[in-house]
Amino acid sequence: MLFPSVQLLGIQACHDIRSLNDFSAIKDVTDLRRCWIENCDGIECVLPSWINNPVIQTLEYLGLYGLHKLDGLFEANVIVKSSPPDGIFSSLKVVVIWHCGKIKKLFPTWKLVEYLQCLESVVVGHCYEMEEIIGSHPKKGGESGDIIKKFILPNLKNVRLTFLPALKSICSRRVEMVCDSLEDILIRNCNDLRRIPFHLPPSLILYELEYLDRVSQLIAMLPPQPSTFSSLKQVKISGCERAKKLFPSWKLVKYLQILEEISVKKCEKMEEIIGSDPGEEGDIIKECFLPKLKSLTLVRLPALKSICSRRVVMVCDSLEEIVVRDCKSRRITFCLPRCLTLYGFDYLVQVFGVELIAMSPPQPCTFSSLKEIEILRCKGANKLLPSWEFVEYLQNLESIEVCKCEEMEEIIGSDPEEGEGGDIIKKLILPKLKTLGLQKLPALKSICSKKVVMVCDSLEMIVISHCKGLRRIPFRLPPRLYLMDLDDLDWVFEEELIAMSPPQPSSFSSLKEIEIWRCKEANKLLPSWKFVEYLQNLESIEVCDCKEMEEIIGSDPEEGEEGGDIIKKLILPKLKTLRLQRLPALKSICSKKVVMVCDSLEMILISHCNGLRRIPFRLPPRLTLEYLDNLDWVFEVELIAMSPPQPCTFSFIKEVQIRECKRAKRLFPSWKSVECLQNLESINVYRCEEMEEIIASDPEEEGEGGGIIKKLILPKLKYLRVAFLPALKSICSRRAVMVCDSLEHIDTMDCDGLRRIPLYFPLLDNAQPSLPPSLKKIEGISSELWELLEWDQPNAKDVLQPLVQSQFPSSESEQSEPEQSESEYYLED
Repeated sequence: MLFPSVQLLGIQACHDIRSLNDFSAIKDVTDLRRCWIENCDGIECVLPSWINNPVIQTLEYLGLYGLHKLDGLFEANVIVKSSPPDGIFSSLKVVVIWHCGKIKKLFPTWKLVEYLQCLESVVVGHCYEMEEIIGSHPKKGGESGDIIKKFILPNLKNVRLTFLPALKSICSRRVEMVCDSLEDILIRNCNDLRRIPFHLPPSLILYELEYLDRVSQLIAMLPPQPSTFSSLKQVKISGCERAKKLFPSWKLVKYLQILEEISVKKCEKMEEIIGSDPGEEGDIIKECFLPKLKSLTLVRLPALKSICSRRVVMVCDSLEEIVVRDCKSRRITFCLPRCLTLYGFDYLVQVFGVELIAMSPPQPCTFSSLKEIEILRCKGANKLLPSWEFVEYLQNLESIEVCKCEEMEEIIGSDPEEGEGGDIIKKLILPKLKTLGLQKLPALKSICSKKVVMVCDSLEMIVISHCKGLRRIPFRLPPRLYLMDLDDLDWVFEEELIAMSPPQPSSFSSLKEIEIWRCKEANKLLPSWKFVEYLQNLESIEVCDCKEMEEIIGSDPEEGEEGGDIIKKLILPKLKTLRLQRLPALKSICSKKVVMVCDSLEMILISHCNGLRRIPFRLPPRLTLEYLDNLDWVFEVELIAMSPPQPCTFSFIKEVQIRECKRAKRLFPSWKSVECLQNLESINVYRCEEMEEIIASDPEEEGEGGGIIKKLILPKLKYLRVAFLPALKSICSRRAVMVCDSLEHIDTMDCDGLRRIPLYFPLLDNAQPSLPPSLKKIEGISSELWELLEWDQPNAKDVLQPLVQSQFPSSESEQSEPEQSESEYYLED
């Protein structure tokens, strides 16, 4: 039963009905607005008749999905015998027909159109026998001639026709549709369609029309009228295998005054975007204006020869982006846009050469808008710019990226006349250049001529990767410098790499971040400590996987002549981060005669640097040492520059993490160093096979008499984690206890040799230990080890017992546990 006032009706999988009239109550419904019918195998029509049926006057949305027997909206004999009544579909806004395999016409006659004044959207897809959207009237089929009927659909915004292989037309050839609100048309896999019967909308998208020779075939009126194209803003064509031209003649361009985007992809026979006019004469250059064109994308057009005729130059003052990928075109016929991207030009020799640019010699206007250049996989290209003379036109250029161009030798080509002169240095100014990326250019020898220095005051980042032949950066270094996979580079900052020698302060003054990766032959980052004075803004150093790297800051040859113990102070006031990883040959960060002052240092990470014996500056808040196999002591005389240690050496350290340092036996060399650790919050020592003590015993103190107990105060220590240390015997000397009032977490996983945790707790009035309120849990201790642990205060074990959250089995029984899970457990913070 349906209520007369029902507005929404959905019918699904009702296989025993032929139409809506099989619902007896449908005649009583007077205000139905939305109706969809889905997967009803018996449906042959929506309504058998359009007479005396109020549903078709109030309906706003009609959706038909998976109706395999559907012949049409109405029975065929009704259409032949009568005309549609007034008001039919007068409220209809949206029609969706999807996977209805037998229907041949959406609207059976063009006479229905005059009542579709509210229609906004038509979507028809996967209806494999659909021949027309609006059918010709059977009785009028014999009418003669050339009379064109105009029908107005004032609110139609969207037309989407997809996978309709039998579709021949949208409506009769004697009908023109006026759809002034039309916004976009999408046509896909409608290979028999030959005609669009209305003015083009702002967006035209054509996909996979295999038999389309040119887009103009779809346009109803030829020769074209201005109104046909006047609203067109976007054209997207993809997979139209036989299309040879987008627009048949440059004369069409005058009607495309608001066109903003052209995208043509995967059209194997596309030869021209704008076709040549057979009647063109001589050498006259015509200017064609597309004043609002912003984007041009041409992808996988192997037959493309040109964008337009050689006698035409396009003026596109709003152009922002050109993307050309896997095309063989040799010519760009207008001033370059804000962004130029070229992919897969295998036969292109020069990027900005006579073959590619329409006007030669280049004019300033050709390049004046260019901000971004991206060149990828142009295998034959050997120069980006043929000469330094081009640079003066690139005053707005912000980004250069060149990648995977196997024969690229120079970014800015040498001038043939340079051979005459001597040492004259030319300054080329790129005032807005921010980013330079050069990657996988095995033949690259230089960025520009040795007689040229580039001034790029806005430069922010350089990325150079897999450019084995590069030996020189011809401008001041930017805030961010990344060098990767430069196998033949001996020194990073050396005379051959930096244009000006000796170095000038301005060359380095902006540098904030240095990352050097996989430069196999590089043995020094800076050739001398003298470079450091120019690095006053440096914030981060990261050097990884450089097998021959011996020093970060090289020793000065003159130092050998001077006497022995003089210490130089090198100041890096803004350095925050130092990461040194997988540098097997690294012996030192700098000379033994140098101490570095880095008051902003926050973190040091040193991993797999087995030869390193010394950290020449105050330790930062976070220190991580990993996989240093030959390190005997962590904080020892050889590792810390100043001995005995000064308070300032340790005073800022908050977190210490030592991992996989197999030979390290002690973390801190003496309890005296603990006095400096007043800000220490976390100790993590993990898998150091020979670690015996965390805080070493003092030989002099151990030799004195008897029962004196030292209190080692670590007021901010929160986490004490020692795990997988089979040789660990004690945390500190037997004559010392630790006072840690902020302690929250103790973890001693798999330290079977440990017999004492030297924590000292204040006593209550009843002489019982008082635990710090912050201490929440003790974990990782096997039940056997818990019984063997000794405490300096009576009853401490009983007081702590409730905090032991996990009673692990002994280490022998947990050998079967996977090592990875133990590691994850330990390093959870």
